[in-house]
Amino acid sequence: MDCLLIMNSNANKGKTTKLQDEIINSFKIIGYNYKVVKTKSADDARVIAYEAVGHFDLVAACGGDGTINEVVDGLLKRSQELNLTIEKKPILAIFPIGRGNDFAWSLNIKSYDIKSVITNIKNNKQRVTDVGWCKGGRFQDGSFFVNGLGIGFEPSVNYRASKYKKVSGTMSYLVAFVNTMAHYPKPMNLIITSDDGTVENINSQQLSIGNGRRMGGAFLMCPKAILDDGLLDFVYAYKPISRRNILLVGLKFFKGNQLKDKHFKMKLIKSLIVESDKDNMVIHIDGEMVGTTINKIEILIKEKALTIIC
Repeated sequence: MDCLLIMNSNANKGKTTKLQDEIINSFKIIGYNYKVVKTKSADDARVIAYEAVGHFDLVAACGGDGTINEVVDGLLKRSQELNLTIEKKPILAIFPIGRGNDFAWSLNIKSYDIKSVITNIKNNKQRVTDVGWCKGGRFQDGSFFVNGLGIGFEPSVNYRASKYKKVSGTMSYLVAFVNTMAHYPKPMNLIITSDDGTVENINSQQLSIGNGRRMGGAFLMCPKAILDDGLLDFVYAYKPISRRNILLVGLKFFKGNQLKDKHFKMKLIKSLIVESDKDNMVIHIDGEMVGTTINKIEILIKEKALTIIC
């Protein structure tokens, strides 16, 4: 098997650099042909993965959820251009070395567990998963995502956590959550159009669309999501949450109990359009910022689009 290792040396404050020798030596031990390419700037992983299609059987994303997002987007965009079947697309392997490692968590891949990932590659343990696709913000031509998309409060927390220099991992999200409360987001006037034809007008501060279950390293934003059911889980506050209630509501996300809260609804979707009457939607996909002043986002599911080692 010919393998390309895409390494984000900046992931989780340089964690990849500390583990790269272990990863490379593991590939030597199992006897696979491999090439290592290190990213130097944002979006490098996307370009590297795009150019890998047709040349490598397996592409390994070594980094966090953002690195995985870029690699998947590059792989699938090029595969789509070449009209490749699932059997012809490169297989994705994940070495979770980021702050949150949320997508890996949904796959039962432990953070920094290089040995288990290598064992699964050697034993060719695969599963085929759905992916999401969205159009809006800085992705006017569209972008794939594997774990989830957030609008409102949660991506504001994620954006703030990414700026911390001395705090990492789940703690960075917890600190960011507290700090975001000090700049409490106003409710957005939104129009939600679902694939079943329903149109809903809501006043909301938080919406999550999940293929995976967890975001932010600890928060079960879409606690019932299944990676290969051909559907995205849409969990959203359909009415405003007051500042005095946000902490109590926020704590429910640790166990996914927000679905029992009076502010929240959930539905299964194949596609969704979210529109705001202002340029005020803050949105992320897989922890990567889509934008902070968005007025429209289109989302849909791509079924059985990616093969993953897990």
